[in-house]
Amino acid sequence: KTLEKGYFHNGYYTIKWNAIGLPSGIYFYVLYSENKIIDVKKAILIK
Repeated sequence: KTLEKGYFHNGYYTIKWNAIGLPSGIYFYVLYSENKIIDVKKAILIK
């Protein structure tokens, strides 16, 4: 699922993740720039 898509100028941004309907678990999120993976992080969702 894509949380946000588009061009962003330099700076700090916050993206909200709506986890309604998702079960507890480990999720990974990926930051892409110009179709290249920049970073991969892990999020733990506990309900």
